[in-house]
Formats: sequence, structure tokens, C-alpha cells
Amino acid sequence: MAIFSILGIPTRSGINYKILIYGLTGDCPAIKLAIKHVNHQGYWCCWFCYIRGVHIHHKRQYYFKKELALRSAAEYALYSHEAEETKTNIYGHLGVSPLSVIIDVPLPRCLVIDYMHVSLLRHTRTVIQYIYGNFLKPKQREELDELFRNQSFPHFFNRKMRPVKEFSYCKATELRNMLLYGLLPLIRLFLPIECAAHLALYVTAMRLFHGPRTIGNDTETVANELMAMYYKHHTLFYENIQNFVLHLHSHFMDQYRLHGSLSNLGTFGQESLIGHFANNRNGTRNLGQLIINNYNVDFTIVNQLHHHLSDVPVKSNDLFDSHDALINNFLLKTHNDLCFCDNANQCIRIYRRHRIDAMIYHSLIYHRRGSSKSYFVQYSKDNDKNLFGAIELFFTCNKKNYALIHNHSSKHLFTDYFLSSKYHSILLKALNVFLCT
Repeated sequence: MAIFSILGIPTRSGINYKILIYGLTGDCPAIKLAIKHVNHQGYWCCWFCYIRGVHIHHKRQYYFKKELALRSAAEYALYSHEAEETKTNIYGHLGVSPLSVIIDVPLPRCLVIDYMHVSLLRHTRTVIQYIYGNFLKPKQREELDELFRNQSFPHFFNRKMRPVKEFSYCKATELRNMLLYGLLPLIRLFLPIECAAHLALYVTAMRLFHGPRTIGNDTETVANELMAMYYKHHTLFYENIQNFVLHLHSHFMDQYRLHGSLSNLGTFGQESLIGHFANNRNGTRNLGQLIINNYNVDFTIVNQLHHHLSDVPVKSNDLFDSHDALINNFLLKTHNDLCFCDNANQCIRIYRRHRIDAMIYHSLIYHRRGSSKSYFVQYSKDNDKNLFGAIELFFTCNKKNYALIHNHSSKHLFTDYFLSSKYHSILLKALNVFLCT
């Protein structure tokens, strides 16, 4: 790999491709081995800052610190070489990473926190199980599990949510749907106001870190404020779970600025690829050999011959599934506002579904949607970007596509549930952007 990084990859056409190795991601044990650092249960285990941690109740705890002393690239290289020469632990460094000679971005700047493991499979799961076991009565647990099990999602969500009692089999995608969408609206009914508001800090911060700059250039700053408040008061609601993965959330703002939103990071894609290899294995556990044997260029070319036209995903954005219905007065008025022709019946065409970027949205006149909620959307109108509603139908007018949306009028803001909480003012900065009542 070092040779490829220096010389590049020549091709028969004479073009030489230069490889730039951007960074490294993975779960904590994998990164520990790759960069020769102490594991996530030791002192000085953070790759980004100098936090020692304390040993309490037979495990390491990393309590909130307002000011963090960050590791610079120069210090990282210095202490790594010193640890390599002396064979000792120096602020968590155990030696020089073999990857340091090929990565084009210096350590620790090149390290990408894998939120799939850190946030979903570890911290989110731990917090939900703690609440489930310490705040809820047995009957409330059954009620909450039923709410999670029966919650509907749009049909393009590949997974829904599992009951907490089945968390042993829970996938990261199910935890993601729970954290970003279902957790706060469903669990707040069973928790004290202050505890639910504290949990809302974490959910809102993760929603901001997970997507684009939803509230403008201050998105990551507001998210960091929410996360810092959540971390600072974590010991008020949870005991002995202030572990390393919670501390890593302190660095999410820097990660957002360096590498982008969490939706573009994580190891979901890599794990899916490995799972694909595993399903097609030929008796070996060596993934490198599997790639060479089964997924070389010749195999790919031959395999493409078996693809049918229907296997190729359609990515065009268009309306389809036409619906023959009389044009009502509202559509007639809309036509008069949008078009100058005199024949509304010929100009307007009604459709049941709309394909946008390979995802299909339903309308209420599409009766084969089952339990899918893919007709309920968030949309913007004029200066209001936080509107919600149900799609009545799709239609074309004057060769342009439109959706007729029945607006969901909110009786009050979602943050009104937390009016009596000390976290209400900070939640006002972003929570209502994502949730309505």
C-alpha cells in the first residue's frame, strides 16, 4: 500500500492514478490496534485529547470537562515515537502506527469516529436500557415495547424499531430509527419531565450532527451546546455509565467540521459489504482471498450479464401511477393560478405516487400503501421551513409537478412539553425543527 501511495496505479492507457488515503474509521478496539493506543478501558485512551479518566466501581469513567486539551499532530507524532523507543505508555501512546506512513492526513486528524458503534450500538443502547430498567415499572415497559413494535414508518425504511426487551437482537439501523425518530415522542410519556428533557438534549444534538446544516452555519455549534449540557448533567440521571463512548461525543463538533455529517460517516456501508462477502464465501474466512477469488474484475463483468433491466434501479424523478378522477374546485382554482389555458381537465393530470431519488412517496389516494407512513412529510412554504402534512395527491399542471398537502396544524410546539424544565430554553434552539405535535 505504501508503494501504491507513492507511485500511484498506472493503467494501459497511460493514465497514472494517485491514491490519497484520507483517514481511518472503525470501532474502538479496531482503532486501538491500528494506531497503537491503549484500549478504551485504560487511562489516556482518547485519541483526540488528554483526558485521563478515573477508576471507580471497577471501571473507567470519563466525567465532563468544559475545556479539553487537544492532541496536536506534532505532539501525537512525538509521543508515538517516544513510546516506540522506550516501550512504555506515554499518555496512551504505545508506539508508532504502521498506517502513519501511508495516510495523507496526519494523526489524530485523520481518525473518524464511527457513530454506528459509538452512538448507536453503545451509548444509545446503554441509555435506553438504563431508563427501561431504572425508571419504568413492569407494566410501563410492556406498554413502551408495544409502542416501539407497532410504530409505522415509510416503506423505504428497511427496518423499524424493536422492543427494548429484544435488544439482544437489535441492529444498528433499528437503533438509528429509534434514536432519530421514535424514541423521544414515545418514551417521554413515561418519564419525569426533567429526565425526558435531558434525553431530548441528546436526541436533538444527534439529529443536528446527523444531517445537513439544518439551522444554518450555527448547526454544529448549537449541537455541541446541547451535547455539552447533556454530558455535563449526565450524572444527575445515570450512574456509572459515563464511559469512553460518551466522552467521544464531545468531539463530534470537530468531526462535523472536518468530515461532514454523521449520515455520511459510520461503517454501515463497510459492514454491509463484508456481510455480502460472507454470504458468498467459499469455505474461507480470509476476506482478502474472498475478494480476489470471487470479486475480481472478470467475475464482475461476467456477473453483469445476468442482470435484467428490472434489476437496475430507476433514479428519475417523476410522477407515476395516474388516477382518473374529477378535478375538484381547489384544483380548478389552482389551475387558474398556475396556467392561462381554458381546459383544466386536459391540463391537469392526477397521480398516486412520486419517485424522488429512487424513493417512492405515496399519497392518500394510493390505497395499497398498507401501514406505510410515506405520505406524511415535512415541507417548507415561503419562509416557514418546518411545516408537516399528509399528501392528498400529486398532480401536473402546465408541465410541472405539484403535491397537494393537507397541512398538519400543530396545537403547540413540541418544546412546550418541557416548559417546566431547566432545559427548555436551550431546546428551543433546534428541537421544534424536527418534531411536531
